[in-house]
Amino acid sequence: KSVVFLSKSAVTFKERGQFLTRAGVANLFYTSSKELIATYQYFSFEDQSLFNVIAYSISKDEGDTWSGPHKLVIEGLTGEVPVVDPTLVQLDSGDLRLYFTYHRPGDKQPSLASAKSSAIDVAFQYEEGPRVQIDGVAVLDPAVVLHEDIWHYFAPRHDGDETKSLHATSTDGLAFTLGDDLALEISMLGAAVSAEGGIRFYGQGKGGIGSVFSADGNSWLMDDGVRAVGVDPGVARLNDGHYLMVYGCPK
Repeated sequence: KSVVFLSKSAVTFKERGQFLTRAGVANLFYTSSKELIATYQYFSFEDQSLFNVIAYSISKDEGDTWSGPHKLVIEGLTGEVPVVDPTLVQLDSGDLRLYFTYHRPGDKQPSLASAKSSAIDVAFQYEEGPRVQIDGVAVLDPAVVLHEDIWHYFAPRHDGDETKSLHATSTDGLAFTLGDDLALEISMLGAAVSAEGGIRFYGQGKGGIGSVFSADGNSWLMDDGVRAVGVDPGVARLNDGHYLMVYGCPK
């Protein structure tokens, strides 16, 4: 199951209620029209068409109630491997872009892919080519955020060195340039949020979900304590400045 937590300070969260059962790796995004959209991997036991698919729910009351789950449609993909690990962003045009993990036919490892749509309930169109691809490394679990006109991509490094995370930047959200690996006290399996003065990342730390803060995406300071006891959080900053977190319970 997934649990919803709320915070005014961005570091001290209180439980607000349950989100969904059988929804994993949830991502949250607060749109310019003040809608809160959750995208996640959904595993319905009642409807085969909703098993192991990217789905979405919408809240128009700051996370109190949610629609869905609704299947998110992506057109233009080839192959039968499911796409996973959704991260939703909004462009200056108002269009939505979805980043996700995709194992393209013929590639040895999965990479970061993207698709774009005018609205969450309109089919997303696959944008050709990998956004981030590394020879010999499975590129999984993306987190993407826009901060001061630069798109930042973060993900845990999945090649045996779990103490390091990937960081890449882009000016258009399509062509990313990999920077140096990040060695932090948390794994960048989680969510990045643009905040006043920088970026706060919520990820997997010792004892639960921890967070780190950076002014530029390269140098990071660890926040004291644990945000919550859970895994793989999705976090969004609401219109009133509160932070909403959805994460998976370990049991």
